Amino acid sequence: MRMRINDFFTSSNLNVKRMFLCLLIVLQAGILIGHLMYQRSYIENNAEKILRNTSLLKTESFETSLDAMRYQMRVIGNAILLNHTVTIDDADAFLIEELKRPWLDGVIVFNEHGDFVSTQALFPLENALDATTHSLASFRQSILFKNLRRNETTEHLFYWQSKGADPNLTGFVLYRAVRDPQGRYLGGIVGILNSHSLDEMFRTMEREGFELGPEGAMAVFDRDNAVQLARMGANTVKEAPHSNPQLTYLLEFANDSALVHHYTSPVDGIPRIGVFINLNDRKWVLAVGLSESDIFHGWYFQALWTVIAIIVISITQWLLLHYIHTNALQRQRLDREARYDLLTGLANRRYFFEWARDTCNIAKRHRRPLWLLSMDLDFFKKINDVYGHDGGDAVLKVVGDIIPVMIRSSDLAVRFGGEEFIVAMPDAIQESACEIAERIRTRFESEKVLFNGQAIKFTVSIGITQMTQAELDMENGMQMTLARADKALYDAKRKGRNCYMLANDL
Repeated sequence: MRMRINDFFTSSNLNVKRMFLCLLIVLQAGILIGHLMYQRSYIENNAEKILRNTSLLKTESFETSLDAMRYQMRVIGNAILLNHTVTIDDADAFLIEELKRPWLDGVIVFNEHGDFVSTQALFPLENALDATTHSLASFRQSILFKNLRRNETTEHLFYWQSKGADPNLTGFVLYRAVRDPQGRYLGGIVGILNSHSLDEMFRTMEREGFELGPEGAMAVFDRDNAVQLARMGANTVKEAPHSNPQLTYLLEFANDSALVHHYTSPVDGIPRIGVFINLNDRKWVLAVGLSESDIFHGWYFQALWTVIAIIVISITQWLLLHYIHTNALQRQRLDREARYDLLTGLANRRYFFEWARDTCNIAKRHRRPLWLLSMDLDFFKKINDVYGHDGGDAVLKVVGDIIPVMIRSSDLAVRFGGEEFIVAMPDAIQESACEIAERIRTRFESEKVLFNGQAIKFTVSIGITQMTQAELDMENGMQMTLARADKALYDAKRKGRNCYMLANDL
C-alpha cells in the first residue's frame, strides 16, 4: 500500500493531484451527508457484524467444550470398562477426581446389562433418577436404555429433566457406549451436567468481562422441548428451566449460518437484534442478542464527531498536498540515486551490501544457501577504445536490460563497478546457478548492440561460488565470498573467456 501511494504522488503532476483532492473532498462531504442520514444503518451493520462474530466464536467454544466432555467420557469408560486401568475398587476415587473437571456434575458407569458399576455426582443421584432405577442401581428397566442398545448407538447427547426426588433438576445427559475391539458391548457411561452448572459457566464469562450491554442477552435453548437451558445478561432469572411455548417463535430463526434477525423477545419483551445458531446436531440453539436501545445510544455523539473529523481531515489534506508531493518526489529521487546505478538501472554496490546484510541473516537463520555469480565483460576496454565510451555505455545499458529477465524474481542483479556485475541468488542450488550463468553467457554471446550503424558483439566470463556457513557467521563473510567468486572469474578468463567456472574450493 505504501508503494502504491508513493507511486501516485510521484507519477501524477500537481494539477492531477489537486483534481483528485477536490474529488476526495467532495466525496468526504458526501460521506458526511450520508453519515448524518444513514448513521443508524451504519451502526446497525456494525452491531450485526459483532453479533455474527460473537455468536460464531461462542458456538465454536461451546462445541469445543462439548468435545472435551465427550473425550472425558471416553477416557472414563475406557479406563473402567475396556482397558481396566482403573479397578472397580478404585473407580469411586477415580470418578471423584474426574468430576473436578468442567462439564460433568455426575457420572454413572454401567455394565453390558445396564447394572451400575460405579456412580459419583455432585448432587444426590436420587434427585435425578427415578425411584426404580435408583433402587435397582440399574438401567435394565429404562426404555431409553433399551432403545440405545437396540439401535447400537455409540453416543447420544440430549436434554434431560429429573424424574427423581427433585423435579426441578434439569440439564443434559451424554450417553457413551463402550465396546471392545471386536465390537462386543461392554457397557456404557452416562455423564450429567445440570442447568445450574451451565448458568454458572455463563456467570464466569460475565465475571471475566464478557458483556452484551445493559439489555443484551445470551441463552441456550433446547429445540424439542422449548426450554431455556441457561441465560446470561438482562433479565436473567435464577430458576429451574421450564417449557415455554413462546420460545418456538424464536427457535424458528435458528440456522447454521449466523443470520441476523430483528425480534421482540418473548422472555422479557425487549426489542433486540440477534443471531440464532444451531448446536449439538441442531438439538439446541445458541442465541446472542443486543438491545436496539443499547446499539443506538451514542448515535448523535458519533454524528457530531464525524462531522468535525471530516472537516479537519479535508483541511489538513489540502494544506499537506504540496508538502507530500514535493517530499515524495525528492525521496524517490534520492532513494533511486543511492541504491541504483543510473546507467544500467541495476542495484549499485552500496545497495548490494545493504541487501546482503539482511539476506545473509535470513540464510544463516534458516540454513538456506546463497550463491553468487561474479561477471566481467570480456575485452571491454577494447570496446571503449574502438567505439568510444558512448559505445561502451550502450553495451552496459543492454547488459542492464538483459540480466534481470534472465534471473529469478528473488535474485538481485548488481552493477559492481565498470564492466563488473554480480548476481546474488538466495535459496538456490548449484545446478540452477550454473544454468542461469550459462543462460546469461549464451544470451550475451548472441547479442548485437547497434551503435552508430555498427553491431557491437561482446561476451562475458563468470565465476560461481556459494557462501559458506562459516562466512555467513562472519561479519565480513560476504567480502570473502566475493573474493572467491572473483578468483573463479579469473580462472574463467584464463581458460579462454566466454565461459563460467565454479570456485575450486567449494
